[in-house]
Formats: sequence, C-alpha cells, structure tokens
Amino acid sequence: MERARNDEPEQDFGSRDVFRTPSFYGFVETWVRPVPALTLSTDAQITGPMKVPHYAGYILRDRLEQSPTFFEWGANVAYRIGIEQDLYVEPFVGLRNILDSYQDDFDRGPERDAGYVYGPRMPRTVFGGIKGGM
Repeated sequence: MERARNDEPEQDFGSRDVFRTPSFYGFVETWVRPVPALTLSTDAQITGPMKVPHYAGYILRDRLEQSPTFFEWGANVAYRIGIEQDLYVEPFVGLRNILDSYQDDFDRGPERDAGYVYGPRMPRTVFGGIKGGM
C-alpha cells in the first residue's frame, strides 16, 4: 500500500491525502508466440481506491468520495505475413477494458461538477489495424 500525503491539510476538505492518487496500483503484460508468425498478448491493470473531491451542484454539499478499485484487462492477437524477403504486413485485432470497468456515478445536468471524474479512461473498446515493416 502506498500513501501520498501533503505536508499541510487541503483547504476545502481538510485532508492531507493527495486526491486522485490510488493507494495501490499494478500492471502486468505478457505475450506468447505459439507459432513464429502469431503473437497473442494480454495485459491487466489494477487501480486501488482513491479520494476524489466532489463539489456541490449536482449534489447538495461538497463531499470527499472514496472511489472503488478498478480492474482493467485487455487482449490482442497479431499475425505476421511475409511478402518478400524482409517485407511484411501484420494485421492485428484486440479488445481493451474487456470487463468494462468504469466510473458509474457521473454527475449530470448543468449543475454537474465537471472535475468529478476518476477511473479508467476508456470503456470496452475493440480495435484493429495493419502494420508493416522491413
């Protein structure tokens, strides 16, 4: 567990904790090549709870919220196709944030706190493309 602290308490909430700083974080990535042309990869990221300021507008009073823990998982597959001696193309496809981990308590309407945002940046996303090289 980590703890990021300020020397002095923050003025709005009186907390010394640094906001939007998770108490723990981890990332792991792995890939395998079951055959020389095929690459399978996967990654996972965990972001622990953090304190997030939530200012009045959509809610009645300012509050210091505790975010949940987020777990993100992604996977990717690529296949290298040789065209000539040193020339290749490699189509790939993947999925980010497979479990669709996200913040589920956004403010709404004209009185919302635009700064009340935390958690994974992207929803579940399918991606693909082609890269090439020599």
